[in-house]
Amino acid sequence: MDPNTSLATPAPAPKNGKKILIIEDENFISDLYDRALRAGGYETAVVMDGEEALKDAKTNREGGM
Repeated sequence: MDPNTSLATPAPAPKNGKKILIIEDENFISDLYDRALRAGGYETAVVMDGEEALKDAKTNREGGM
C-alpha cells in the first residue's frame, strides 16, 4: 500500500459486485482487516462467528449479492 494513502479515505470500490466476509471474534483484529480491505476499495461485512457467517452468506445470496 502506498504510504501516502490514508486508511480513513477508502479507494473506489472494485466494480465486480463482490463482498468480502470477515469472520473474526476479536474486535481489534476484525476492525483492522475491515479498515485495510475498505482502504483497498473492497466492500466488506464483519461477523463474529460461523453461525453469523452462514446467515450473512445466505441473506446475501438470496438478496442477489
